[in-house]
Order: sequence, then structure tokens, then C-alpha cells
Amino acid sequence: MSKASPTTGATSASGQGQPLSRRGVIVAAVNHVIRCTSLSSGSLALEFLTQYRERVPPEQRTLNLPESGDVLRDAEAIRKTMERWLRGQGMHLPVEAEEPLVFSLPEPYRAELIAELARRYGLLPLALDELACPSAEPVDLMDAMANVMRHQHTNKTTAVAALDELIARAVAMRLQLMMGGGDGNR
Repeated sequence: MSKASPTTGATSASGQGQPLSRRGVIVAAVNHVIRCTSLSSGSLALEFLTQYRERVPPEQRTLNLPESGDVLRDAEAIRKTMERWLRGQGMHLPVEAEEPLVFSLPEPYRAELIAELARRYGLLPLALDELACPSAEPVDLMDAMANVMRHQHTNKTTAVAALDELIARAVAMRLQLMMGGGDGNR
């Protein structure tokens, strides 16, 4: 996450050094965004309600969310529920709420959290727009490699993130060459 990510390399509160669960990563990221930005829990609840309604078909909804027709009153009730999810007070974040909650976050926090969740599955976080219009240049790859080398001995988390960026740029450059872009022979 921006400004000292709470999720990369984070461990559970048990002190056992175990990595956070997927839900734990999401909760830590959301709490970080609320703490470090001007996003209020009320605004987040309103956006969550919108995202939930857009992303979860009505026949598959199992969360008991208010549907009074008064959006502000519904958002206030959801805000209270979300605070319990985020504090872990007798309620854990339901799986059904994870995607809408992630997509409720503002950029760049949303993209960073999605990238972190992708890394947990061993996937390379590469945005679709990078695939659609790759613009990697050899100089970009050299800059990315220099960033990896600069951090490899001092900050492994930063080095891994820089290596991910290097791989993403290399993939974009490869796609650009395969699609006939760039200079040189085909």
C-alpha cells in the first residue's frame, strides 16, 4: 500500500510470525486507507453498498444488509457493521464482502491491494491497460533492474516489488514485440 504498506510482509497479531490471511490483508489495507487518507468510514460504507449491489447478483446475496430505500440510512447501518468487521469484534469479514470492499477503496490503494492479493496466489499483477498498450522501452527495463539491484541487500520487500515491476515491464515489452510494435525486424 502507499505510504508504508501494512500488508506486504505483515504477520498475524498472534505474534507467531505467520502471514496474515487474505481477509487479514484486506482488513489491514482498509484500516490503513481510513487512517492515512481523508476517506471517512461513512463514505467507504456508501461506496461498499454501491459496489456490493453492482458485483453480487441479487439471487446470490446472503449478507443481511439494509435495503430501506434510504441510501444514507442504509449506509450508516452498513458503516456500523463494517466497523465490527474491521475491528474483528465478534464478526469476521464475510467472503462475499471481500471483493466489494476492495473495489470500494480509492486509487492507488485499490490497485495496490489487488496486486498484493495477486502476489499471494503467485500471480504477476499486471494491469489490463499495460497489456492493451504496452510501452516498455529498454531504458525502462534497465531502470527497473537498477531498482532491484539497489534494494536487494537492504530491503527484501522493496526488492521483490521492484522485481515484480521489472517482470511486468519485460512482459509488456515482449508483447509489444510480438504484436509487431517497436523498431527492428519482425
